[in-house]
Amino acid sequence: MTSNAVSIKFLKFGFVGVVVLGFDAVTFWLLLHVIPSSIIARCLSVAASIFLSWIINRSFTFAYSREKPTFQEFIKFALSQLPGALVNALVSVLAFNFLPYIKSNPWISVALGSCAGMVLNFTIAHLYVFKNKNNQSPTL
Repeated sequence: MTSNAVSIKFLKFGFVGVVVLGFDAVTFWLLLHVIPSSIIARCLSVAASIFLSWIINRSFTFAYSREKPTFQEFIKFALSQLPGALVNALVSVLAFNFLPYIKSNPWISVALGSCAGMVLNFTIAHLYVFKNKNNQSPTL
C-alpha cells in the first residue's frame, strides 16, 4: 500500500472522527433531556458514537474490509480505540496545565489531544482491526 493511499485513509479517518464528534455531542445533549444522570447519558452517547465510528470506518475508510461485519470485529475496534483515548486525555491535560496560552484557550488542548489520539487510533485500526483481504496488515 502506497504512502499516498495511507494518507487518504488517514484523512478519511479524520473526517469520520469529526462527523462522529458532532454525533456524540448532539446525542449527549439529547440524552441529557431524557435521562437524569449525566454519567449514564455520556456512557450511552460514547457507546453509540463508537458504534457509528466502526460502521462508517469499515465501509468508508477501510473499504477493503468487506467481510461480513461481526460483533467480534466491533469489540476489537472499540477496545483498539482506548489507547488513543488515553493519549488524547494525557496530551490535553498536559497542554492545559503546562502551556500558559492554552489555559485561556482550553479548546486548543482538546484539539491537540484529539490529533494525538487520532494518530494512534488510526494506526491501530489500520494495522490491527481492518486488515486487507489477504488477512495481512497493510504497510504504513
